[in-house]
Amino acid sequence: MNDHDLFQELRFDLAMGNLFEFHFFGTAREDLNGDMDRYYFFPLEDVGDAYASWWSYNIYEAYLNVNYLFPFLSQLRLGRQAGTRAEPVFFDGLAVDISLLRSLFLTVYGGAAAHFYEINSYWGSDLLGGAGIDYSPFDVTTVSLDYLYTLDRRDPFLGSDREDHLFALKLRQR
Repeated sequence: MNDHDLFQELRFDLAMGNLFEFHFFGTAREDLNGDMDRYYFFPLEDVGDAYASWWSYNIYEAYLNVNYLFPFLSQLRLGRQAGTRAEPVFFDGLAVDISLLRSLFLTVYGGAAAHFYEINSYWGSDLLGGAGIDYSPFDVTTVSLDYLYTLDRRDPFLGSDREDHLFALKLRQR
């Protein structure tokens, strides 16, 4: 049995001086031979075969960075983004990087959780937020403390809403 698919990725970055940056990363997938008949092939060969349509797409990242708007505000990011702290989470929202001291940095972020492969995923129904602090007592040492809060709103048929709290402590030595 043959299954012919076309996969595409588009990534681009645009910078306007040092102040503004725009980043985009998305993928698309097409089923070229239309072989969607569940009787003749394994329906979960890959996640793309689980869709009812012959094509699908995902926008993983599409955000605007504003850099050094103020001396203490090293970056403000708005849009769809991947969290880069303790846990890689995708969300539509805001992230802010703040320089508190020469060796102390704070990141706060939050927004609506993005779902790519979840049944009945409605944009904006699940929320997340977090913060992380980095302290570098020496040039080669960094200590990080992270917190992530998630709220998974459930269909009443599936049960009550779920909340989760993640704490992480990291020590990096270069």
